[in-house]
Amino acid sequence: MKGRHQLCSLCILSACLLSQAPSDANQPEAVPSRVKCSSSPTEGFVVLELEELWYADSEDEEYLFGLIVDAAADQDGNVYLLDRQLADAKVFSADGQYLKTLSRRGEGPGETQQPRGLSISDDGVVEIFQDFPPKYVWIDQIGRPVESVQLDLHGSGGPAVGNLRWAVVKNGRFFASWSVLRLMHDKMHEVSILASFDSKGQQLVQYYTDTRPIGSAPNPDCDYLSFRPGGWDVDSAGRVYALRECGPYAVTVYDSTGSECAAFECEHQRRRRSEEELRRIEIIYRKTEGIPRNADVRMNPDAPALVSVRVAGNGEVWILPDQDPADQARGVLATYDILTPAGDLVRKVQVAGDRDYSRDSWHWISSERLIVVRGYRTMYASYIASTELQTMDESATDDMEIVCYSVRENP
Repeated sequence: MKGRHQLCSLCILSACLLSQAPSDANQPEAVPSRVKCSSSPTEGFVVLELEELWYADSEDEEYLFGLIVDAAADQDGNVYLLDRQLADAKVFSADGQYLKTLSRRGEGPGETQQPRGLSISDDGVVEIFQDFPPKYVWIDQIGRPVESVQLDLHGSGGPAVGNLRWAVVKNGRFFASWSVLRLMHDKMHEVSILASFDSKGQQLVQYYTDTRPIGSAPNPDCDYLSFRPGGWDVDSAGRVYALRECGPYAVTVYDSTGSECAAFECEHQRRRRSEEELRRIEIIYRKTEGIPRNADVRMNPDAPALVSVRVAGNGEVWILPDQDPADQARGVLATYDILTPAGDLVRKVQVAGDRDYSRDSWHWISSERLIVVRGYRTMYASYIASTELQTMDESATDDMEIVCYSVRENP
């Protein structure tokens, strides 16, 4: 059985690699391979234990936290926390000492308005992207601007009008997903796109698009699932892994030319949502997307099977299936399915930590360290000025705390 899985893996990888080669116009178009995941991981079940290294909160007089939305680390182990509300990046040493704050709110060089994500280059340059207007800025370790690039979302050198939802830098290329309004057939439509760009911000390849007429009933589960943070990621070869299908356990793979080369599917029993959860999703969706209160919103009582996809440094694909917080054992942050680049389920990984899956957020800054943002959901409700959410969370603390953990396998 193991040999058969290895043979299938080679077939899938070959299909993705061959689809990137120049094709003969007379040859039939390659058919994407579909892989049915095994229900039993070949390497079994693994528990990752979290050990607290340090924590930081807003009670310190040196800095203030607004809404931490992303985190990264440099080669020296320093941790960078991106604050969307305050439009800056706070830097802490590997042992948790506050070092400095980089960037600030503004439209000048090295400044952003509402930053959404950041990464650190090998030479220590801090890369920050903002959603509107869509651009990347680079700053050095002193905070001086290095460069900025505005992404050409129209693909023709036209005005870059659009709202970035997520972006990744990989091997000198930008990968970005965004939404833009367009007039089509005498009616306004919202078009969502995932594409790659060169170092100058010019569009190279479009991977997929979705189009929704303005005025039609929006669907929080489907409209932006494969465009939001966690909805897609890129490996070192430029392959995109995306949650393209709404609802089932399915991951679609695109090669660097934008062609679909594979799809991974696994069995998963979708969870029935509670009324409170459905209400929360609808409130957030209306607030963040500007949906009027009198407009219908299609809410599916069954949660989508997948929450996020992430490609690790070793090429393994980390899938976070939907999980009912009530079913998670106390002290379990999340349980991941680990797939090979060919779609074979090799491990199930349980991340053990005394944190609240439903109220906290977390960011992998390396394979050995994890940042947990405690109280994120409460702070997010305050950020989007939702009194309804704040009322629903009235028993929760208003304090945001950042905790850095080491991650080790429990033998």
